[in-house]
Amino acid sequence: MSSPDEQPGGPHPYSSGGYPPPPAKRPSAFAGVPVRDYVTDAVAVLLLLVSLGLGWDYRYTAGERLEVVLATVLSVLSLTLFYLARFGALPRGWTNRTVLAARALANVPYVLLVVVYLVLDVGVAFTDEVVGEVVPGGIGPAVAVGLAGVAVAAGPRVAELGSARTVELVTAWTRRALVALLGVALALQLVSLVDLATNLADLLRLDGGWGLVLVSLGGTLLVALVAAVPLLGVVRGSAAWRWVLLAVATTATLWFVFYGPFHGEQPGSGFHTALTVATWHAGYVVLPAAGAVVLYPVWSRLVRPVAPPEREWFDVAHRSWLSVVVIAAGYALLHLVVVVASGTAGGGVRAWEVALVVVLVLTALAAFVARTVHAGDPAGGRPAALVATSVVVALGIVALALLGDADALPRLLGQVDLSDLLVAFGLPTLATVALLGPASVRQWYAVHGGAVRQPWTGEPQPAFAHPVPTGVPTQASAPVVPPTAQPAPAEPLPSQLAPVQPVTAEPVAEEPAAEPVAAEPVAAEPVAAEPDAGPAPTVPLQRAVPDAAGLGETDPATTQEEPTWFDEYAGDDPAEGQEPEPAAPAHPDAAPAHPFTAEQASDPSTDLEVLAAIAAQAPELRVHLASNPSTYPDLLEWLGRLGDPQIDAALAARRG
Repeated sequence: MSSPDEQPGGPHPYSSGGYPPPPAKRPSAFAGVPVRDYVTDAVAVLLLLVSLGLGWDYRYTAGERLEVVLATVLSVLSLTLFYLARFGALPRGWTNRTVLAARALANVPYVLLVVVYLVLDVGVAFTDEVVGEVVPGGIGPAVAVGLAGVAVAAGPRVAELGSARTVELVTAWTRRALVALLGVALALQLVSLVDLATNLADLLRLDGGWGLVLVSLGGTLLVALVAAVPLLGVVRGSAAWRWVLLAVATTATLWFVFYGPFHGEQPGSGFHTALTVATWHAGYVVLPAAGAVVLYPVWSRLVRPVAPPEREWFDVAHRSWLSVVVIAAGYALLHLVVVVASGTAGGGVRAWEVALVVVLVLTALAAFVARTVHAGDPAGGRPAALVATSVVVALGIVALALLGDADALPRLLGQVDLSDLLVAFGLPTLATVALLGPASVRQWYAVHGGAVRQPWTGEPQPAFAHPVPTGVPTQASAPVVPPTAQPAPAEPLPSQLAPVQPVTAEPVAEEPAAEPVAAEPVAAEPVAAEPDAGPAPTVPLQRAVPDAAGLGETDPATTQEEPTWFDEYAGDDPAEGQEPEPAAPAHPDAAPAHPFTAEQASDPSTDLEVLAAIAAQAPELRVHLASNPSTYPDLLEWLGRLGDPQIDAALAARRG
């Protein structure tokens, strides 16, 4: 029996053949919008709404000031422009750049309102009026949290960065915003210094007034360092300081959200704790907003890429420890001044005050040990550095507990300050994450983590040293001992070339009692019979294998986060996102005693570890190393001591 579609009368009117094909499904208006953009809007709304319940100044919360509420509502409404544009509800001539500009303008009233209240606080600080009689005065935590929400709301979304011109403009304005925040932080601290100078005579007439003056001066400078140094580092293009700024800004945001409880504010008292330029903490107000700005999707264009990537994370850890040293040591000195001033004024010295000074000094010492151990030996020093970081956290918590007795210290010091939270949690957490979290760091330690620490010899050991075979001559008169032949792989890989294993050499005839040098991950010591020999060439820390996306990075092969514009514009910077690969052997049919070629020895993109291996295992290729513009200075100096006429001619041509 034939089907209805095969009957002579044609297709059945209700069959699929009797109707035109259905229209193509219309793509979603939000196709291509990554999850990050939705999260960004949610964070902006959260920060703006949370700020309404916090103190705006000494007398009012943000929700009690009509002008603040109106500016907040306008900032929240500005978030709808992103969605209205995709629904087609905006004029047809609007582009992504127009939406960006309109959203930024909608957040300008909030910024202007913050500037007005900053000026009002300055006015109160330089008058004799009681706070609250003329203007409330004070810079409440709502100012900092709300300003961070505005920075998130006004920032670009990944889906809006569709053209190179838009990316350039957003990058330029992002850099200007960072410079402006840096200027505000420094200006507020400068005003605090001026206020201190105007009240200097009155303070010195008080009992122990000299101590109060020194504490105020030192506190103002320390706050300027905490707020301005990470910002300045990002403005100057440092990728490591960007992560430090993010840690400081995140800690500052939590500190501001719980500012009242941290400072003993009594609910329903009608008075709110707040910052003010009359003391020294006002510069902290820009930190949450600065953290929001450096999270913009154009951040990779604000900083210089660091190669290899594990070096960036090591720098992050080092700067974190250094910041802990400066903060802890600085505040230990300030508390010591308070102790001495209290004793000279007849107030007596309490044991826990001295204990606080000791704890802060030990905290700074532990952070210094962590940085020194890891900087001297990243491969073998990581466990000790992590233990020292744990000690920093433990001592920081002890310091917070000691600060709970706020009645024994002046209110300027007897409270949980942002610096205390940074020392106890923010910066140690960043250092720990930098050593354990990123994929590039884990891969580097998978290759180099088995290194054994050198025993103490009393002699300086070069950091990031590369082992050199004992059979390599260290001066021109020393004979070249050929390395043991190794089977050549089909194609040398970076993981096969680093670290280079030493090649056993025959004992020197003049030194029958000398023991052969074992393979260790440090620079080889010169042979005792050759006192004039210089140090063996070393090579800086290198990436052993290509790295996957690290912490906070985007791997385009595994995620669609920040999809098109990152890939489209990454090629503008030839130093970013590129990984040199070793060249294949020029003569695959030959079987040399080593896997290296003249092309590798001459190629400027060859890894430094490979250049060191070529110098050790391929004497016939050393003349090419002398001409390679990427050969590092230690290796050039070593080549010059060999006394080879061809190498000397190549070095002379290089200098000429």
